This record gives sequence, structure tokens and C-alpha cells, in this order.
Amino acid sequence: MNTKVSGSTLMEILVAMILLLIVFSVAMMIFTNIARSSVNSQQILARAVAELELQRTKREKLFTPDQIPVDSLIIIRDVQFPAEQPGMVAISIRAADKQNKTLAEIKEQLRIDETE
Repeated sequence: MNTKVSGSTLMEILVAMILLLIVFSVAMMIFTNIARSSVNSQQILARAVAELELQRTKREKLFTPDQIPVDSLIIIRDVQFPAEQPGMVAISIRAADKQNKTLAEIKEQLRIDETE
């Protein structure tokens, strides 16, 4: 009885593994680009929320430190009255994520009587 079992050669298996490795490498590059761009969109959102909070702070004259939770962000308002510049207020608005990582920060110094 002369029975032959057909199978793959070593060269065919190596070519298949190399092709699979290339496909996985491209997939990982796409995944890391998407993950990186989601962080950028979160930073853009944090910047916009911080800008809105700065406008509200100036409009309502909220010159007290505060922490405000907004969606998945924490907005931290820090207010200082510099002794060397009477009548001025230094406002710092920082948007951080739940792990307290700063995503956006806005600092502005203005006269108290010139607020909106």
C-alpha cells in the first residue's frame, strides 16, 4: 500500500506566519492611532469646558476656589489675589480626568472691576 499524506512544507508555513505578523502589525498601528486620537478629542473637550467655566467665573464673579464635576472631568478653579497688584485677580481653571491627570489649563489675570 502506497498511501501519501499531503501536508504543508516548512516554507509555506513560514510565509503564512510572516503574512500573519504583517497583518497584526498593521492592526496594532491602527489601534494605537485610534487610541491616541481619542485622548486628543478628550483634551479638546476639556479645553472647551475650561473655557466655558472661565467665562462663567468672570460673568458671575465667582472668585472662590472650587471643584466642579462635569461629565467625566473635574474642573478645578483656583483664584488668587496678588498682594503686589491690588485690584487684580489671577484665575486658573484646570480640567482633569478622574485620575487627576491635567487635560487642559487656562490662566488669566484681570482687574476685578473689569469683569463682565
